Amino acid sequence: DYSGAGSKKYGFFQSEKEIFASVAEKTGLLPRPAGKNDLFFARHPLAFLVEAADDICYTVIDFEDGYGMGIIPFQLYEELMIPLCGKFFRKNRYEKITHKNEKVRYLRALAINNLVHDLSDIFIANESKILDGSFDEALIKKSTYYNITKQIITISAEKIYNAPAVVDIETAGFEIISGLLEIYTEAINAVYTGKASYYHKKIVSRLPAECFGPDGKPDTSLYQRLLQVTSRVASMTDAQAIRIYRQLKGIELPKHL
Repeated sequence: DYSGAGSKKYGFFQSEKEIFASVAEKTGLLPRPAGKNDLFFARHPLAFLVEAADDICYTVIDFEDGYGMGIIPFQLYEELMIPLCGKFFRKNRYEKITHKNEKVRYLRALAINNLVHDLSDIFIANESKILDGSFDEALIKKSTYYNITKQIITISAEKIYNAPAVVDIETAGFEIISGLLEIYTEAINAVYTGKASYYHKKIVSRLPAECFGPDGKPDTSLYQRLLQVTSRVASMTDAQAIRIYRQLKGIELPKHL
């Protein structure tokens, strides 16, 4: 029945359960009533700060990117970002900036600085509750600027994240990621069962050592094999994933040939 901030983010796989238990003990995490979960702890104080940094960056930077992409009009950007700058905004100085792009960068820097100070103050004001595990809410929700950030996030979701160009890239990403997972999983499972074709063996030969057990062969556990393949794909940059997918599909050849 728990629905606090700590219930919304998960940090480890079943295979890492013992490692997490050790980390929780070493870092002094405070246990919560477990219920069905025997590894249920209050958040570490630093988790609130990491979350706050994410909230600040995603709110401000994504909105700026939307302006750079021509999706967010300058007037709307200015209308919402100036209040977000709080006490750091200086109208006289701002009006001396002649170029819109420079104004956008100026407002972004001030807004980030203001939110960092604001959420730091909120952290300090609630420090005792954070340390005893009774505080369990995102810091930004306590901010006087929360309603503005919600407006920005709502507009970003409607106009930026659902812009045709962004959606096209996202849908292409689904195809690439699922394609790589399918190719690697099929190949490594075929090698494990002894039913690998020449093609499968070639695919597996290009996988890093982390995708295999200590003996250099596919792990005996299907769960571990799936985790290892998933970790391999997750470690790729966007450019690497696109390039490898295109090569595996025969769409392009390696540049060195």
